[in-house]
Amino acid sequence: MSDWGVEDMALVIEGRLRARARRSAAAGSLLAMEVAQAGLLIATTLADAGIVLTAGNGGSATQCEHLVSEVVGRFRSDRPGMRAIALTAGSATTTAIGNDYGFDQVFSHQVRALGRPGDLVVLFTTSGNSVNLLEAAHAARSVEMNILGIVAGDGGRLGQECDNLIRVGAGSTAAIQEDHLTVLHLLCEVVESELLGIALGPIEVDGVVTIDEAIDCRRGWAAQGVQVAWTNGCFDLLHQGHLATLKYARGSADALIVGLNTDSSVRRLKGDGRPIVPEAERAELLASLSSVDLVVMLDDDEPSSVLGRLRPDVCVKGADYMDRVVEMPETGMVERHGGRMVFAPLVEGVSTSERIGSTRTKG
Repeated sequence: MSDWGVEDMALVIEGRLRARARRSAAAGSLLAMEVAQAGLLIATTLADAGIVLTAGNGGSATQCEHLVSEVVGRFRSDRPGMRAIALTAGSATTTAIGNDYGFDQVFSHQVRALGRPGDLVVLFTTSGNSVNLLEAAHAARSVEMNILGIVAGDGGRLGQECDNLIRVGAGSTAAIQEDHLTVLHLLCEVVESELLGIALGPIEVDGVVTIDEAIDCRRGWAAQGVQVAWTNGCFDLLHQGHLATLKYARGSADALIVGLNTDSSVRRLKGDGRPIVPEAERAELLASLSSVDLVVMLDDDEPSSVLGRLRPDVCVKGADYMDRVVEMPETGMVERHGGRMVFAPLVEGVSTSERIGSTRTKG
């Protein structure tokens, strides 16, 4: 056993994390374009009733199965399952082919059996030189399938056999596989966006999470005895009153999750002239505040449905809601799960609506 302490290990891990961040930042627009093109290729294949086959070795085999699970199941949006098969998943099939024909044929034999013209095979590799993947590419070519390689560097020998490539930076096997994981999630986002006709999500910001991600954090915090507070609002034209409420909410518990009304929700609540500041910018501003731990986009006009899932220990509203506490739908939801309602003092003379009205009058 080494005599390293946890602090020494943490310093090394911190260096690894910084190196990964620099690696991701250096990927640039070329990788983004390759991912976008490959995502559209997968979407087109599925839309044309084709099938997506995946193959890879070792850690790359798990990437194959991960991609297939997101395609057949779901990534972010509820939808019918789509056609994809991981050629790594059937142990009886792979061992039988390996035993009878040799390990080099373990994927190519399946490609010839399952693939049809216009279908797609996705090959994950860190080296680009695995013989069984090269044989799979040759088999795909023989049945007029398209070939997508998710590789590193120039893709090695496999790079020359593919119709499309996604090339992450060369490096250690672990770093390449981490990049490949990011790539496969981005591919899934492009595919669902294209097939379901929905816009890609906003640029991801540290601290801005989905409700499912917030619930996962909430459960982890609860296991550690961390008290969680919730507050929500439009937070259009962030001002001193908002900051005071957020500080008060954060002071009422150990962590604060903020529900932020989406642009469409704000329009329903405030009228066609609102919001002044779009949701992506409002979310980033809130997430940057020291009093805020997580931001969740809220498309409902009131938060009771989200609160029923999140179950915060404290729900914070402005003092102007005290007279309506009994009739508010979130009150019953919060108290039903053992939480409590708390009301933050108002900052006199500060109002978003008044400031917007004053600005428009002056204009």
